[in-house]
Amino acid sequence: MKELLNALIFLSLFALAWVPISPADVIQSDWSGGPGQSGPVAVWDTRFDSSLGASWLAVPGQVALAGQALPAAVRHELATGQLGAFGIEAADLDADGDMDIVTAAESIGDLVAWYNDGASPPGFTPHVIDGNYPGVAGVAIADLNTDGHLDVVATTGSVNQRISCYLGDGGAEPVWTRSNLETSWSEGWEITTGDIDGDGRLDVLGTNFSQGDIVWWRNDGSIPIGWSRRVVDASFAGAHSARAGDIDGDGRLDILATGTPANQVAWWRNEGGDPLTWTKRTIATGFFGGRSVRLGDIDGDGDLDAVGCNFDARVTWWANEGGTPVAWTAQQITAALGQAHHVQLADLSGDGRLDVLVAGYGANVVAWFENGGGATPIAWTRRNVDTALARPLAVAAGDVDGDGALEVLAGSNTGHLFTWYDITSFEPAGELTSALLDLGAAGPVVLDWEADLPAGADLGFSVRTGDDPVMLGPWSPPATVPGAVVESTGRYLQVRAVLAASAGDASPIVRSVAVRRAVAAVPDAVGGLLLGAQPNPANPRVVLTYELPQAGEVSLVILDARGRLVRKLQHGRLEAGLQRVAWDGNDADGRAVASGAYLARLALGSRVASTRLTLVR
Repeated sequence: MKELLNALIFLSLFALAWVPISPADVIQSDWSGGPGQSGPVAVWDTRFDSSLGASWLAVPGQVALAGQALPAAVRHELATGQLGAFGIEAADLDADGDMDIVTAAESIGDLVAWYNDGASPPGFTPHVIDGNYPGVAGVAIADLNTDGHLDVVATTGSVNQRISCYLGDGGAEPVWTRSNLETSWSEGWEITTGDIDGDGRLDVLGTNFSQGDIVWWRNDGSIPIGWSRRVVDASFAGAHSARAGDIDGDGRLDILATGTPANQVAWWRNEGGDPLTWTKRTIATGFFGGRSVRLGDIDGDGDLDAVGCNFDARVTWWANEGGTPVAWTAQQITAALGQAHHVQLADLSGDGRLDVLVAGYGANVVAWFENGGGATPIAWTRRNVDTALARPLAVAAGDVDGDGALEVLAGSNTGHLFTWYDITSFEPAGELTSALLDLGAAGPVVLDWEADLPAGADLGFSVRTGDDPVMLGPWSPPATVPGAVVESTGRYLQVRAVLAASAGDASPIVRSVAVRRAVAAVPDAVGGLLLGAQPNPANPRVVLTYELPQAGEVSLVILDARGRLVRKLQHGRLEAGLQRVAWDGNDADGRAVASGAYLARLALGSRVASTRLTLVR
């Protein structure tokens, strides 16, 4: 009897509607804060309780299966004939849901956007952003003018050239408007962005090798953007790479940089003020030919560590030990990556730890070093991506094929080509458990989610509830259709996503999870919704009937048993009154769907009603 009382009973959504859990629905669409928050909490933030075999850090805003390194990376050529191939970055430039790529080829002066067609594997169509940019080398992608569209900023490795910003208009193939931040810049091979002065706008940060400058350009927020040059350090010999991050945890962005012949890795503490003032702190000396640095929480202790590579084949990370001034502990990741030129941090394996990706210019190698976890010293496992890529100068990571895992991107400077690589396959199963929610009282709740389910992938959500937060009831059987209603037997509720795949090349991708209070619908002007279907079972035509108590934005869709969208029947504003709409049993492309179970789901604002359909052919 006790087990029966504690068990969760999944209910039909017919004649049920959503009302918010006070004060608002609980939704999670970002898990990047990591595990360790057991709860109870009133709302979810970016943290959760625990995970096993699930990737939550690699690609922001999603949960997928974790990865395992392939025995050999699978190489794809993006483009050939790119003389002096150099900088490369990935982002969704045209906002169509897949990753595009921006490349910089210094010898021909081409800055090019490659638009992803979303196919499997993807194809890329080039669009020249700037075909006359001498020595273009480094690129960064961000929304600089806060209009919701991604922009591009690029720098040059030539002498007395420009740093340019390209504002995108958000079109299907964006039109780019250029403005110059600098017109006499020399040998600036890397560029980045960050809100240096904390005013809510992204600024630009760069280095000048010839003059030893570390400079940031303040974004004044005007239209068009006005840029003012601010110097961090004008005498850091051979400044080559700089990154911004809050190193000392005081809420202000500091600067990390390396250079040669300075042969140092150092950071500049942001002292605040207007204009900002900076205090230099040296992390390491004798770092011969320092080329590239990055900031990230490598050991998972909550603060920013530093990683750098140099031309004498070393890749090193420095653990931030805190204190005033900050103390650092060095660990060499490798001393055998000839003329290491460019380093990136990314969770390439999807295990929640930052890995290190490196371009070895002299060794003709692209490699990544898998983070084994723990504090210093960390066990690093070298994974070669390509051991015959002629003179790679830059690397990047991005989910360019949309499978939920990161791929590696690289440019071959003397081979004149850009490439990308599949480097992992998916684990067969994984799960992620949310922080415990305090609902305030027992009662039915609606469990909803948005997810992608490729062929061969499975996804379900289980819940457990109770009045004692440390002694919850058993996990329910997994719900596999969004909009499931569960009976919470107590005030506390926890959700677990269960992911699985039958093959290593596919994974479910969870984009959001929501919990809302459910109550019995009352078909009157107060706001209840009823959704009927006749005939049911259908062969194959079915008529869906509902009455709107008031005018509003309506969405009526058909989902399959896995929760995937089959057909959007209505979407837009409708007036109050009786509504009827027929479904002919076809999908959005006019193809007949198979016999089986489906769900018709109606939404009016925050209220939802659903009914199950059986299709017989």
